[in-house]
Amino acid sequence: MFNLLLAAFSGLITGLSFNFSWSYLLIWISLVPFIHVIYRSQSKKGVLAAVVFALSYYITTIFWITHVTFLGFSVLLTYLCLYYILFFLLARYFISRPLRIIAIPCLWVIMEFLKESIWCGFGWVHLGHSQYRNLHLIQVADIGGVKLVSFIIVMVNVFIWEAIHIQFNRRNKRIINRFIVPGGLIVVCLILACFKYSLYRLDTLKESGFADVSVVQPDIPQEIKWNPYYYESTIGILERLAKKSKQDSLVFLPEASWPFIVGKDNLPRLESFASKVKRDLIIGAVSEEGGKFYNTALLFNEQGKLTRTYRKINLVPFGEYVPMRKAFSFISAINAIGDISPGQEMTVLLDKHHHTEGKVHVSNPEK
Repeated sequence: MFNLLLAAFSGLITGLSFNFSWSYLLIWISLVPFIHVIYRSQSKKGVLAAVVFALSYYITTIFWITHVTFLGFSVLLTYLCLYYILFFLLARYFISRPLRIIAIPCLWVIMEFLKESIWCGFGWVHLGHSQYRNLHLIQVADIGGVKLVSFIIVMVNVFIWEAIHIQFNRRNKRIINRFIVPGGLIVVCLILACFKYSLYRLDTLKESGFADVSVVQPDIPQEIKWNPYYYESTIGILERLAKKSKQDSLVFLPEASWPFIVGKDNLPRLESFASKVKRDLIIGAVSEEGGKFYNTALLFNEQGKLTRTYRKINLVPFGEYVPMRKAFSFISAINAIGDISPGQEMTVLLDKHHHTEGKVHVSNPEK
């Protein structure tokens, strides 16, 4: 029972690292209890602990999918638990080996790769995603992607567990010199290299210039946004907040923030809205073509003319579509319009016109 509580606590703290602006540092120690559970547990009880960790982790981070489909969320959780069972079984083998400080982070990164590549391709809430505010560390992502950041996070957690474990259970200077000192040197050198590279990249970006960007978060509940009674008030909120942005900035409105399904017949309504904003504008909307629906980002210029569009390729399973729809026919349509279809090609929305020196502006949310 104690191991299950440790696993649940570890998953909870790991999940909370994504949820608050101040909590991203928690993830640097949040896996320590789970690693200890891996070390202590036998196969059967450890598998259950791995499931408890996964449930606690994902319920904390992607709970919002329950507002879309509770049944689909349950299926998704069951599927994701399989990866943590696999991680536990493999990590349990390496936890007693000398190179565990390298092997276990590698196993975690492999698990993240498999999650985003197999079946429905769930690439959400990798550990590295929690560090979006840690600008002086995450610049290395342009070398190894977010998984390199995840690797570093797991390595630090393994090292902390190793240091605590050896200190409290073995108290042998020879063992400390054999494991802790080399492990500590690896961790320190890797983190220092990340910070050094991040400082270099940030200085390079300052020299090349930035784009003026205004990010607008209207904070409109889904049940209101898609209610016809609130269509006009929703559009009014979007327009009012967009106009609060800096005049020459590129304005971003959220994914699927437009309350109508966009088609050829009603595109002028959205163009009229964009022309009133009088800024370059990227807005998310559900679009329809040929009887299929797409999660779309649309770029408008200052005159309200649609210049480019992008249809989201990697969709959220059970949030935007139901994988293997024939096998899961008992799960009702996700929303009023049914499953979203994936886009087929990558599109570069921004051009050199937007690459001018400036800052990022964030409009205050309005409920």
